[in-house]
This record gives sequence, C-alpha cells and structure tokens, in this order.
Amino acid sequence: MLKAWDEATKHQRKALLDEFAGRYRDAHMFETTVDLDEDLGSSAGLYLSRIVSWLRLNCTDGDGLTQHIHAVAVFLRGHYVQEFVEMEGVPVLLYVLSFPTHAVTDADCAAVIHLLQTLGRCGRSFKEYISHCGGERSVVQCCIARSPRVSCDSELLLTSHAMLLEQCSGNPNSTTATFAALHLLLDSNHVSLVRMASQIVCELVSTKSPHYDARVIERIWDLVPTAITLLGNDSVKVQYDALELVHILLHDSSNHHALCTELLRWLRDAAVKPYGAIASSAVDTNDHILRDHNLPKTADEFYEVECFMHAKSHVVRICHCLDSILLHCPPFAATIIGLHGVDALVYVVLASTEGSVKWQAACFTLLRLCVTHEGTYGVLAETCQHSTSFVRDILSDTAQLTTTKDTHEIELDTCMEMLVGDAAHQSTIWRHLYNQKWPLRPVVMLERDDEYDDHTLETLAAQVEATITPVRQDFAFEDGLLADETSPPQHGDHYYIQKLHTHFQKYRRPVQEAAHNHA
Repeated sequence: MLKAWDEATKHQRKALLDEFAGRYRDAHMFETTVDLDEDLGSSAGLYLSRIVSWLRLNCTDGDGLTQHIHAVAVFLRGHYVQEFVEMEGVPVLLYVLSFPTHAVTDADCAAVIHLLQTLGRCGRSFKEYISHCGGERSVVQCCIARSPRVSCDSELLLTSHAMLLEQCSGNPNSTTATFAALHLLLDSNHVSLVRMASQIVCELVSTKSPHYDARVIERIWDLVPTAITLLGNDSVKVQYDALELVHILLHDSSNHHALCTELLRWLRDAAVKPYGAIASSAVDTNDHILRDHNLPKTADEFYEVECFMHAKSHVVRICHCLDSILLHCPPFAATIIGLHGVDALVYVVLASTEGSVKWQAACFTLLRLCVTHEGTYGVLAETCQHSTSFVRDILSDTAQLTTTKDTHEIELDTCMEMLVGDAAHQSTIWRHLYNQKWPLRPVVMLERDDEYDDHTLETLAAQVEATITPVRQDFAFEDGLLADETSPPQHGDHYYIQKLHTHFQKYRRPVQEAAHNHA
C-alpha cells in the first residue's frame, strides 16, 4: 500500500483513499471501530503520516479533501489518536477549516469538526490540546464565514454546537479559550450563531443539563448583562433563548437583584426615551408609525402592525419577560416591588395611549404582580393616591384572571380607569412620579433631517435643561398641569421645564418645514 501511494498520481491517490474508506466505511462514518494493525501491520502509521502530509500540502483547492477526511476518520476510529496528534494532525484540521468557502463544502467542514470532537472525547488532555491550538476559535470563525447561508438545524452548526459544548465542559484549564469563542459567537450579527452561543451557555449553567459543570459556574462571566443583551435582540428566536437563560439564572436567588435592576433600568429607558434612541439596529422606514408602539386597538393600522409591534416594542418585551418570571419564580415579585418597579409600570400606563399594545402589557404586568405578591396593592395605592382597600377592591378580581387568561382576553379598561382616575387625579399621580425623578412626559424627538440640524439650538436646550433639571421642590400640582394653558397661574420650576421642551420643539418645526420647502 505504501509503494502504491508513493508511485501514484494525484488522481490515483484519490482512488486509493476512496478504496480505503470504502473498505472501512462503517469506521469513517463513526459507527464502529476497526483493527488497522491486523490489516496493515506496522505500515499503518506510515500510511497515516503520508495522508496527513498530503492533506497539508495539496488540498488547499478542495480537490480530494473529502477522501482525505474520510481516511483520517478511519485511523481515529482505529485507535491512532495519539499518533495523529504527534503528527501535528490537529493544526492541519484547523488549517482546513480556514480554507475559502468556495474550496471546501459545508459537509467537509462539519466532518472536520466531527474529527475534532472525536479527539476531544478521548480525554481531558486532548481537549486541552485542541484549545491550546485554538480549535474553538477556528470552529467559530468557520461558522461565521458560512453563516449567511446556514441555519441552526444545518449539519455544520449542529456539529459545531456539539463540539463547542463538549470543549467547554470538562475542560477547566481552557476556559479562557472556550469562553472567548462563546463571546465571539454572541457578538456576531447572525441570529443562528447568537442562538447557538446562548443555547451552549444555557446547557453549561443549567443544573438539569448533562453538560453542567460546577467549575464552569465558578469561572464564567456575569451572565445577567448577557441575558439582557439577548433580550434586546430583534429576533424573536433569540429573545426566546434569552428568556430560557433568564429562567436558569433565577434558580440562584443571588441573581435576582441584579436581574431586576437591569430589567427595570431598561424599562425606564424604553418608557422615557423614543424607540430610535434605544434600538440597537437600523430603524425601519415605517418606524415613525411604530416608534412608541402607542396605536390603540381602534386604530386602522393596529391589526396590520400588531405582530411587528410585539417583536419590536421594548416595553412589551420587558413586560412579557416580567410576566414569565413572575409565573416561574413568584419570590421575584418582592424584588420588583423593592426596586420601585410599580412606579415604572404606572408611568407606562399614564404615558401610553390607552388601549395600545404597551399600555395593555404594562396593565397586565401590574395585575400579575398584584396576584403574585399581596404587598403590591399597598405600594400601588401609595403611587396612585388611593387607599389600599380601594385598590384591592377594584383590581383583585381582574388580577386573578391573569393566571388563566391572556392579555387580549381580559377587559382592562374599567379597572385601570378607576385606578388612575380623571385628569385631576392623574395630576397627583404625576406629582408622585416626578418626586421619584420620573420626567413629567416621555421625551419625544421630532423627525428632522440631519442636514438642517440647528446645533446652536441643541446646545442651548441642553444647557438650559442641565441647569433647571436639578432644581426640584415639593410643590403642589394644580389642575390642568399637563395642559398647555394660555394664562397659567404662578408655577414652580416643574412647569417651566415642561414649557422649555415645547418651546424648543416649536423652533424645530419651522426649521424643518422651511428646509423641505426650500428643497
């Protein structure tokens, strides 16, 4: 066999490898083991060295690559793992993964990654050697190079998922390399790769997973910010995986405070700032319709954009996450209440259009919080300037429905109208929220062309806002505070902060209109 190989041409060598792999077909398919010593004797190792050398030097164009991979698989199943490693076989396999996408097929890449996985299963020392050679990073870069055309259920990503998961578990001395590979996947712009990374992380830290490793838990980074970032992804599939990670983190009560803090901070930003200021991706051309996700159910456009709004609205997304958390981990309700989550939800209810998607989401979460923790009624009564018994009477029956029905199946209008009251009573609620450092109204940014921005006006507005905002007094809120009165009575600083926003907006509108008319 060695003589035939040495005297053969490239085409003939491919034929020899086909014959060799065909003879041990079950072995190269990883279905059985073989005894190559009995068939090849002492020449087996020499034959393997020739195959590895030829693979390194002559397969960069992809010609004959499949045959070489199948032949190497036969040797690995024939217990030539140590010999393959000593021949620098692992760097050769990683070199193959770096070939251009046109030179190597996805199936061949998956086969190479499967070879690496087979090596890693031979023992911890082999896992460490693969990590030392940069195996995880090479696999991730191979996936990234092919990510535009592969999906989560493709052979390449499924094999990569299994290999990376096994490299991360039972390999404590290589956590730097394995975690770096996971970060590279999480930072990718491709949904399939982000999902693969999040699923691997979940399997590593879940006590119910067969890949759970306590040593990984000790060394892994803080996963709370990672979970929040994944929840902020525009892909619903990534959001689902993120919620799975959140549920796993909830098993450790020490994560509750940090997780709740991040969710409520995000909810505040989403409620106060416009969508465009917090979105991580490009804004859609119709985003001016969906920016605040405030279309009521009666709007004609509602039914056309409802599904899109559920996926895009940060407020809705956070509320749904809180609903799920309260359902699976009721003690989390106390953390929400302690971190003033009730104020945040009431703010969304007041600032949103009644009947809109995010209004309903905030109302539902408030009711779910009430039915989960009895103390919610007292906190809500303080915020909404009612007695605890009154709040319990108007909300308890509807709150019970949240345990068995979805948002659209519950009539929220009546109980919420009684909770927030008329315009005069809402002024007292706004006063409480303002004293808790919530703005009187959500900040609304006008649409305008960057070419015609008045930077002087922007600077002046920022200076005035920075000067006046810190000045706060416990003044009395008057009826009609939120209305634009023509002859207002004497007011404190709160009134003029609101007026300044309106004042600067009036200047921006003529500038924008004049610019477009001129164009």
